[in-house]
Amino acid sequence: MAREGRSNARRDVVSSEARPTFDGSEGAFVPDDAQLWRYRTFVDSYRGLWRVAYRVAFRLLGDRDQAALVAQEACLQTCIRWRKLGRAGIAMSWTARTSGDIALELVPDDMDPSGSFGGERIDLARAIAGLPKRARAVALLRYVAEIPDEEIATLLGCSVDKVDSRGTRAGDIVRNTIRREVA
Repeated sequence: MAREGRSNARRDVVSSEARPTFDGSEGAFVPDDAQLWRYRTFVDSYRGLWRVAYRVAFRLLGDRDQAALVAQEACLQTCIRWRKLGRAGIAMSWTARTSGDIALELVPDDMDPSGSFGGERIDLARAIAGLPKRARAVALLRYVAEIPDEEIATLLGCSVDKVDSRGTRAGDIVRNTIRREVA
């Protein structure tokens, strides 16, 4: 019964009376002040979010066009979750992590190391992709996006010491993996 009340209340807010739109016509949905504020804060933050997403993707992929597409997708995912991320102050870190995860999915398994990707970039991307999930998140945020440990700890919901130990361990694993592949 309580569930129906909430559902009806939500429907009433959206479809109650027709409010004028920006062009003066009636009947269309117009966002309230809180929705406009969230939208404006995202728009104000977009340029910085896109830059960090692009930087992470480019460092992993080495291709400007692919990096731009990855950055766009990461920013779209951030926009979808903006209400939660913007309030928590972790949008930049979350966008960088998402960009890295998307970019790592695009790294081909059978890429020729002498091709346009470059052998070192492939080795790094594969080594990071092979890390456990939490270590991969710390490695992407710390070493690729260059985000401070305090912000990483906030994003991942753990202590700064835990971020430090995961980052150190991830760096050791990546170095050892690359050494084995190169040797």
